[in-house]
Amino acid sequence: MSDTFHPAPQRDKVRRLTFALCVCAAPALWLGQLVLGYGVWAYGCYPGDHPVIWLGSPSARSFSYVVDAIAILGTLAAFFLSHRLWHRVKEEMEGDHFALIDVGEGRTRFMAMWGMLFSGCFLIAILFTTIASVVVPSCG
Repeated sequence: MSDTFHPAPQRDKVRRLTFALCVCAAPALWLGQLVLGYGVWAYGCYPGDHPVIWLGSPSARSFSYVVDAIAILGTLAAFFLSHRLWHRVKEEMEGDHFALIDVGEGRTRFMAMWGMLFSGCFLIAILFTTIASVVVPSCG
């Protein structure tokens, strides 16, 4: 069987690890933002048996802002990497993105498209979480 009939004829143009990064980076960064943010804010408000007003300190807010910034920048990097891969393999099969959705041929361009979609959607979620961490007042 020749490469002409393979569902991903341009698979040699992109490494699998790159696709995994494009598809998994944004959800992982969002999850990290939620877990670290929740941990810092919850521990700051209630580290033991008695509530402590700690989140007014600049160090906790700064840590939260750094985590938010890393999540935003990492997700943007995943989006642009997916976009670059999309341009590299978009001519893998005939048809535009509508044909890709209907027919499903061209696995590498399908994964690149999903990397852009995941990154864009999770960027919105990360931005909402960032807004919440900036706007919501600390406990106490």
